[in-house]
Amino acid sequence: MKILSILTVLILSLYFGNSSPVLAQKWTIGPHIIVSLPQSDFANVSSAGGGIGIKGIYRVSKLGNLSIRSDFGFISYGSKLETLDNFRGVPNVVAETRNESFRLLFGPQVTFGSSHIKFNLATMGGFYFYRTLVTVPSFFGPISESRDDTAELGWSLGGGVQYDIGLGPWLDFAVEYHTIKNVPAPALEGAEGQTVNIDANDISLKFGVVFFIGR
Repeated sequence: MKILSILTVLILSLYFGNSSPVLAQKWTIGPHIIVSLPQSDFANVSSAGGGIGIKGIYRVSKLGNLSIRSDFGFISYGSKLETLDNFRGVPNVVAETRNESFRLLFGPQVTFGSSHIKFNLATMGGFYFYRTLVTVPSFFGPISESRDDTAELGWSLGGGVQYDIGLGPWLDFAVEYHTIKNVPAPALEGAEGQTVNIDANDISLKFGVVFFIGR
C-alpha cells in the first residue's frame, strides 16, 4: 500500500503540474507482446511466460492529461511433463501441463511529455483468471482439459513510454507490477494433490505500438 500511495501522489502532482493536454486524440488503441516474470511464491510454481494483449485509452477532454484505460491480456507460462494419478479414469498418465492466465483491468492513466515522446503512469484493478491446461497424447490426437480454474481480484502499478518514429503508429514500452491475493497453487512439499494459497506477484514487460484515433 505504501507503493500505491507514493504512485498516487506522483500521478496527482504530474496531473496538476501540467494542465495542457499532450494528446489531442480522444482514443488510443495498442496491441502488444507481454513477457511475464513471476516473483516470490509465484516463481516457485510458474516459470516465465509470454503472451499478447491490447489496451484501449479514452481521454476525457475536461480532465486534461487524465485518461480512462482498459487492458486485456493472455499469458501462457512454461509447460512441463507430469505423471497424473488419474486422467479420465486412466491411472498413471504422462501429461503436459501448462499454466495460463487472462487479465481484464480498468483504471486511470496520466500522460505527459512532448510531441515526439510521451510518458505515462497508471494504477489499475480488475479480474485475473488462472487455469492449468492438461494435455494428453492419444491415437486420435491430443486430449486437453482445464483444471484448477480460479478467478481473483487484483491490481497493478505501471509506467511506460511512447515514441514517435514518424510512421503513424508510435512505439510503446511499459513495465508493470501485478499482485493478486490468495491464488490456489500446488503444494510444493509433502502434500501431493493438495493446494495452498499464495500471492501471485509478477513483473510484466510490454512491447507494442499505439494508434491515436479521433479528436
